Amino acid sequence: MAGTTASAIAVRHVVNAHNVAAVTAGQTLARDVMSIRGRIIGVQVYGAVAGTGTGNTVLDVQVNGRSIWSHFDNAPYLLATATGVFTCVQPSPGLRDVEPGDIVQIRLVSVSTSGHARLSAAAAVGMR
Repeated sequence: MAGTTASAIAVRHVVNAHNVAAVTAGQTLARDVMSIRGRIIGVQVYGAVAGTGTGNTVLDVQVNGRSIWSHFDNAPYLLATATGVFTCVQPSPGLRDVEPGDIVQIRLVSVSTSGHARLSAAAAVGMR
């Protein structure tokens, strides 16, 4: 499934990220402190300009430095030479909950020779 979606009615906060230049491994695209109690209910990532080389561009959404996916293979990824919506699955239960004061960040885990450019990402936080 390409990305995960959430009902607009359920969304209470969105952590947004955008990067015009080619992304690099370890780069933090967004960092946001939560002011509400909730759950990450949807993640979407889009790469408009392809990277180069072999492999994938892989992102991670973290709550207080911990991935919201229990299996790394479920984190959003897109083939380096492709463009469009990244493939990912729904975050793992129990790892996607947030409390006021928690830090949610969107980070690049890996890229191939050069990462995607004009990359946009969003993590929607809803009620729980």
